Amino acid sequence: ICPKCGYDAEDHKFCPECGEKLIASNTELDLFDEENEPSPIEETQNTETQPAEQDEAALSLLPHCRMPRWHNLFTDLIPADSSKAVGIERILAHFGIDRNESIAFGDGANDIEMLQYVGTGIAMGNAADIVKQNSDLVTDSADDEGIWNALKKLNVI
Repeated sequence: ICPKCGYDAEDHKFCPECGEKLIASNTELDLFDEENEPSPIEETQNTETQPAEQDEAALSLLPHCRMPRWHNLFTDLIPADSSKAVGIERILAHFGIDRNESIAFGDGANDIEMLQYVGTGIAMGNAADIVKQNSDLVTDSADDEGIWNALKKLNVI
């Protein structure tokens, strides 16, 4: 659906009705042209896949963003002054909860700031080693009831 005129422009790169450039949410956004030079981006949208070698060039186009990488092909595109830790900080402040009373679970490098911020940061068993090294505890994998097992071990449930 074209965001400008509402035309059902499925399988089109440009809306046939108004000419608006369309980028489907399930397609890869290529930030580079054939010569591997940055391409201008008319609209901002989270990228789904991007090799790590392209991060620096992509960020040169997005100076107010950062890209915490959580996989060799995947990264988050977020405002430079934001993170999962910032979100948790705001939620805790809103509800008047001390951060030492908070728990977070993570498995990707994009979770490290959050795991370091909370009172107890728990890495999933399937997490990358760098995540485990930056956590207070390591639990079983998500497929092996890791969250449940950690909460039982901490006497939360």
